[in-house]
Amino acid sequence: MTNLKATQTDEQKIATNYAMMFGMSPAEMMEHYGPESFNVRMSGSNEMLVASILSDCQEMLERDLPKNSIREYLNRSKWILFKQHEAKREAERLAQQEQDLAVEWEVRADTIDGGSFMSRIVKATCEADALAKAAPLLKQALSSRAAKWSVRLY
Repeated sequence: MTNLKATQTDEQKIATNYAMMFGMSPAEMMEHYGPESFNVRMSGSNEMLVASILSDCQEMLERDLPKNSIREYLNRSKWILFKQHEAKREAERLAQQEQDLAVEWEVRADTIDGGSFMSRIVKATCEADALAKAAPLLKQALSSRAAKWSVRLY
């Protein structure tokens, strides 16, 4: 007889651990408590969902329900907080990476032509923005002027 634990894949081990810790599979956790889940949308935020789950734990303690069920609910609330923390850290990391890249390009641009390259880019960007805003007005002015000219010619 073979040991089932030894032949499990990593995915199966994760699913088994999730079942023991949370009482559901990873897919079910995402479905019930993920960022796009019904529970999060109805609660308004992750914090409110965690508060709701902790409140359920208090009720379960009061009614002397099995300790394992209470433990699973507590683990679910911790999972939500950890996922929120991971998302926040990832957003901070990406923002820092973007800022570092912007600084790197600014330094590179300043080293070309003693800074005049960057000033030309900024000037060109400003001119492009101004043209984009002015284009409808220019078009209107040109079409009305063309109409006036066509009247004058005849």
